[in-house]
Amino acid sequence: MRPNIIGVTGQIATGKSLCCEMLSELIQAEIISLDRMVHELYNNDPKLLDRVRIYFPEAIEGEKLNRHILATIVFSRPGLRKKLESLVMPVL
Repeated sequence: MRPNIIGVTGQIATGKSLCCEMLSELIQAEIISLDRMVHELYNNDPKLLDRVRIYFPEAIEGEKLNRHILATIVFSRPGLRKKLESLVMPVL
């Protein structure tokens, strides 16, 4: 029997993580967090970091991505979030 798959999507700060925690506790659901996967990629994929550096150099401090600065940049100007997504999604 195939397991049920539930996708939880939504805008920033809408309770996705809380919903996933509740599902995990209530029905012992396995949670696959794309947010965590992307954070790991930022920390462990030098090619991705190089691509991000090309478009968002101010978000790179040494060899590390400052996610707070990156978020401030991509949510301040329309279109930049889509640019970041176009860099990350092929790797994900």
